[in-house]
Amino acid sequence: MTSEISRVVNNGKQTTTMAEETATMEKESAMDGTAMDDAMRTPKMKNINVADAYDWKHLAATSEKEVLIAQAGLERERRKNRRLESQLGQSAVGWADSNQHCQALLNSNFVLSQEIQRLRFTNEALEAVIQKLFIAPRPREDDKRIASGYVTV
Repeated sequence: MTSEISRVVNNGKQTTTMAEETATMEKESAMDGTAMDDAMRTPKMKNINVADAYDWKHLAATSEKEVLIAQAGLERERRKNRRLESQLGQSAVGWADSNQHCQALLNSNFVLSQEIQRLRFTNEALEAVIQKLFIAPRPREDDKRIASGYVTV
């Protein structure tokens, strides 16, 4: 590559300059018999080395490919980020719903435990009443006592 960018070689020493390169190319083309007159060259051709132009074109094409690859990767990352943000939002909503459901379950659990406690007290009271009724003799209308093991309703 003989461009201005790659002039420094051999441990940091400059090997050729643009003027030397141009002179060398003109000598080589004169030897080949394919020399171009200055009249044949356009103003742009006078300042541009063909090898440099090819190198720059190749570098530009390579850079464009790298940019396209980077853009494709960036677009994939953007899609992934949007998907993850959406999942995060859904997870946050799901977490909030789960939190509300857990709170409702805790509240209903508390209410149910209070109801069980109330029913337990009622059950104990009814058992005590049944026990008293079962053990205590009841007077009948005809003033006869019922055996203590027999209960009428």
